[in-house]
Amino acid sequence: MQFNTVRELVGWAFQMSEAVPVKMQKFTDTAGGSFGELTPAEQRMMADDILAKIGRLPDDEQAALAAMFTGDPRAIKSAAWWLSRGTDVPLFEAIVWAWVEDGQIKGGQEAWAARLGATQQAIGKRKVGAMIRLDKITTSGFATIEVQVLDLVRTRLFYKG
Repeated sequence: MQFNTVRELVGWAFQMSEAVPVKMQKFTDTAGGSFGELTPAEQRMMADDILAKIGRLPDDEQAALAAMFTGDPRAIKSAAWWLSRGTDVPLFEAIVWAWVEDGQIKGGQEAWAARLGATQQAIGKRKVGAMIRLDKITTSGFATIEVQVLDLVRTRLFYKG
């Protein structure tokens, strides 16, 4: 089983964590899975192994990767807390949602500026800064996972030499 990128591998692992292993029956034979010789149970174990590797990452990297791939509100809140370091968490939640979804802060920058007594430019700078940090955090997480799963990934994030 091989993936084109570590991002694809991590996404698959998160997807598998929600999947229920199912065997397909064809008359009396069990059909092979879509990944060659791996059974659904083996695929699930492989995904669990990848998720365990993610679980050993620093908390901010775990939260950012979980937010990116699941969109789970708990992961969004956790990533926002790590980004904000406990201040203006609701704004950072909106920013993380924007990073995960379409790039637009729900409610708009103008509304957030009024709510926080800041300028739209200040909110825009926070948004850009937070998104850059999220990208760096996830890149770091991908790089850490990548060196642990080199045999499963075709394209490397980083090249030496």
